[in-house]
Amino acid sequence: MNIRDFLTWWLGQLSELVPIRWRQPLQPKARVLNVEVERQQLTISAYDRKQRHDCGPINLADCNPACRDQLTRFLEELPARPSQVTLRLAPDTFLTCELDLPLSAENDLHETVGYQISRLTPFFPDQVTYHCGIVERNPAEQQLTAWLACIPHKTLNGALSLLQSLDIEGPGQLRNPAAEDEALEIDYRTAGGTQRWAPKTLAIAGGTFLPILIAVGILHTDNRLTTLDLLREQLSVTRQQAKGTSRLVDEFERRKRQASALTELKRRNPLLVAVLDDITQRLDDGTWLLRFYVNSDKLTLQGTSDNASNLIGQLEDSPMLQDVRFVSSITRTPSDDGDRFHISAGLINDNKDGDDS
Repeated sequence: MNIRDFLTWWLGQLSELVPIRWRQPLQPKARVLNVEVERQQLTISAYDRKQRHDCGPINLADCNPACRDQLTRFLEELPARPSQVTLRLAPDTFLTCELDLPLSAENDLHETVGYQISRLTPFFPDQVTYHCGIVERNPAEQQLTAWLACIPHKTLNGALSLLQSLDIEGPGQLRNPAAEDEALEIDYRTAGGTQRWAPKTLAIAGGTFLPILIAVGILHTDNRLTTLDLLREQLSVTRQQAKGTSRLVDEFERRKRQASALTELKRRNPLLVAVLDDITQRLDDGTWLLRFYVNSDKLTLQGTSDNASNLIGQLEDSPMLQDVRFVSSITRTPSDDGDRFHISAGLINDNKDGDDS
């Protein structure tokens, strides 16, 4: 691709951004080539903004190299290479008719109508190019009416072979079925139908759109920088949130360890309320506790009793106590209602024993 082709493509892309009424003065108009077919004669013309361009009649029966050169020079002089060719076939160059078909033929209408050509026309399907469509549908009677237009290959191929320099693509598209005594119009697309901009137009368009291109580039760069700053800000926020999350995780682990320590302490030591309840049920009514003291797994009891010598036996029967003994001798004073006692015992932890075993 040379620089001219690149500028043509680039200006074509940029021109799509300009309103149509501003763009029209810069664009050539001759984009459609009209070809009128009457028996063995072609009349070729094209239009631009100011005038009609005529190639003059060409006789298909005498299509010599001079005729092709005439058409080639005509196409080269146009402001723009045609992107579409419209064939206008005179009424005496094709056949049309209508036919009734079952409604189910609608799904494959073209093939179904092709089978009827030899019955409805003097041609076989391989001798014509045909187009068809639906005129009317009648669902109540499960029928439809279709139209058929047949163009002999001799007429159509003669015109298309003359225009082969335009590289016509694919089959033509019929605009609409022709009414009686009206021409039939078929549109064909061409390959490489591009505009050829004049140097002056290229200079004007380049000077107009170059600042726009520079502005678009600057705006794009500014948007990228803005996006980069936004991403950096979001990254900073995310890092701060990550630090906060790390502190929360550390605090959670600390609380978890504290809870585990409390659970372990509770597991290793029986509830004091349960111990006190068990002791009070085993002591008789003549015994009074003045002090109930627990240090780790050691229990200390102080009080008075009418029968202090029997307290050791009563407390040894408790499943929560072990190693029950007097810390000091039993004493009595005149002011006391009974003997003073001072007893110590170890607390039994069933969980701990189970772990040790």
